[in-house]
Amino acid sequence: MKDANEQIDAQTEPQFAESQFDAVYAKARESGTYGDFARAANEYAQAAFVARSFGESDARLSDTLSRLAYCRYRLGDLSKAEESYLEALRLLETFHAHTHPERLASVLWSLAVLLSDLLRYDESEKYFRRSMDVSESWAGPKDRFVADCLWGLSKCLTNNGKFLEAEGAIKRAIAIYETLPENCDEYLCTNYANLGALHLQRGSFESACQHLTKAVTMRRSLAGDMDAGLISLTSKLALALMQLKRLKEAEKYLRMSLKISLAIYGEKDLETARKYIALGNCLNGLAKYPQAEKALSKAIVVVRAQSTDPALTAACLYELSTSYQKLNEKAKMKKVLEELAELYSQPHAKLPKHTLYADAQLKLGAIYEEACLFKKARVCYQGALTARESVFGQEHKLVAECLMRLGGCLTKMSQHGEAQEHYRKAETMLADLKKRA
Repeated sequence: MKDANEQIDAQTEPQFAESQFDAVYAKARESGTYGDFARAANEYAQAAFVARSFGESDARLSDTLSRLAYCRYRLGDLSKAEESYLEALRLLETFHAHTHPERLASVLWSLAVLLSDLLRYDESEKYFRRSMDVSESWAGPKDRFVADCLWGLSKCLTNNGKFLEAEGAIKRAIAIYETLPENCDEYLCTNYANLGALHLQRGSFESACQHLTKAVTMRRSLAGDMDAGLISLTSKLALALMQLKRLKEAEKYLRMSLKISLAIYGEKDLETARKYIALGNCLNGLAKYPQAEKALSKAIVVVRAQSTDPALTAACLYELSTSYQKLNEKAKMKKVLEELAELYSQPHAKLPKHTLYADAQLKLGAIYEEACLFKKARVCYQGALTARESVFGQEHKLVAECLMRLGGCLTKMSQHGEAQEHYRKAETMLADLKKRA
């Protein structure tokens, strides 16, 4: 297609410009209806070029610009979409704020969504609030569009760490959707899911379970048992249940999530591997070690081949080491723990040497100590000690455990003086902690 300026000469008689606008605008509407947003964007650009000849106060110009912005948004050209939305907003605020409040609210909302996609949450929050204010003045506080604004606002508030405000916005949105005469189950499901995720993030696991269970039930009713949206929902619900030590229930939802992932993405997809890891973790907790080992072994093959996330690899290796430990597969356990240690030693991995690292080092140190490889064991125990001190401070029962392990290893190396020093430090620490308890 030719450029809009080449396509239409707006320097014509007004009557001809009117007919030209109507023709191109109608084409754009049709193209957009059929999802041809590239063609629609070009045609709306042509229509906007003609509409400028009518003057900035003509409502057709702001309407065309907002439609052009939407097409550009759908095409992923967010910079140009923002530009068009801002121009449409300027015109609406200047000329049509009182005559077309619904259009003003819509453009404010669309701009807020775009800015949220760009991770510009402070700006997005501002526009959601403005859209909500216009909607409340125009249609009342219990209008559907107000609920939509609250939903969008809650996302921005969550991303900005304003969790209490976000919770209030979601609850208010739910209250509105539940009173509307039209079917709003899709929106209710989304808001219950967001509320559950928010409570999960805040550590309110009972509440998270309640809201996520409702979201899962609604999602299954809306889209069936094999809907992709259930993967995330069931995984989050399982995580909340695991935090509450309700592992049998968690296993049910993790298997549901895995089943859907296998059907949609296949066995060799990284998303499926994540579900296998989560299930393996749960099965380890349920002492179903053969099943856990099977799930984790499937996951590690995919993770090794595809993952660029060292943390995911580390989590899988650690859970697999737990399965091997409980199954008394010491050789396999040693192999994955050494792979894990190697992963932590790589600077580019940038893995924090915290709790998981400390636990893994203690496991590996015990293997080396049993094999009389005391120097290697000592290095592992020292690594675990340093890691736990960084997390728990100098005085903690888990730090004392590392000191005792280190003392035992040093004793076997005939370094009795240093060993006794570690023992005394650990004993003093445990005695002090007992007094404070």
